[in-house]
Amino acid sequence: MPIKFVLNVATNSPPGGHLAAAPPDEPQLDAYRLNNPGNCYGAATVGNPYARPVHWGSDPAYVYSERNENPVCGFLGEERPSFFETRAAFLYALMNWKSYQWSRSSFAISLLLVVGPGFRFAAFVTYAVVVIVGAWTSPPLLDQFSLTRGDGLGDFLVRFTWALWTISALVFAISRCCYRNDGFPWKQSACFPNYLINDKLPDTREPDYDQIVWFLWSWSMLGVLFVFLAVYTILGQLYVARNLWFGILLVVLCAYEFIAALGDVARCGSPFGIPRGWARWLRVVRALVFVPAVCIFSVWVVFVSGPF
Repeated sequence: MPIKFVLNVATNSPPGGHLAAAPPDEPQLDAYRLNNPGNCYGAATVGNPYARPVHWGSDPAYVYSERNENPVCGFLGEERPSFFETRAAFLYALMNWKSYQWSRSSFAISLLLVVGPGFRFAAFVTYAVVVIVGAWTSPPLLDQFSLTRGDGLGDFLVRFTWALWTISALVFAISRCCYRNDGFPWKQSACFPNYLINDKLPDTREPDYDQIVWFLWSWSMLGVLFVFLAVYTILGQLYVARNLWFGILLVVLCAYEFIAALGDVARCGSPFGIPRGWARWLRVVRALVFVPAVCIFSVWVVFVSGPF
């Protein structure tokens, strides 16, 4: 069913009543959209005859014309979204009471928008703690065991799981650093340190833009390195030493990543989140493919390791 914002039909004006009773002409609408981005004429979807794309920065702020009768395309802001983007939109609708409307979200979506970045940061801190503390213990836990114990299939499973974790972290880093200029989420802050958490970069005309990009790349690659070393250490302690506590830690990290991935899905089709284009495509592929695979294989490794 197409999504429609509530309009005052009798006056053809938004609930605030800022326009005249007669349908406004195009110059009036253009001025209204630019000056009132949060109102019906500036953020409408299907059903508003006056809705046209309005640009904040370089990204159309998810304003769609009446001819776009497909709610999925309207939600994503793409005439031809990819397969993974449409699946992510469908998952969003399931969590949003079968609605593609981002301006009125369910409790689950509102919660994920808030806690998703928090769980991602919690995972980052956990990786860092495992690496730093593991390097300072005596004997050092970091790289203490190789991922083998003479079991051919089990060794392959553990190494494949380690590779999945690393690739998933690398895909996330690329989505955070590349293609972010394809669209600017206009409801996010571009100030330090917010751009380390959200998906918005400062304007390219800023004098320190290049330094910010290099710092973001360094920060993201540091995260990939932490995942690479931390997961290697956890899998080694779990698989070779059969340490149950590291199995519990691995399951907790899976829960962190899963909730953070759901947070990405919750932000895939709104001006609050991920820029459109390759950045969003990489993020939803990671959320729908890599993170579930990581969780499944990690739980499998816990049972194969036999620490119980």
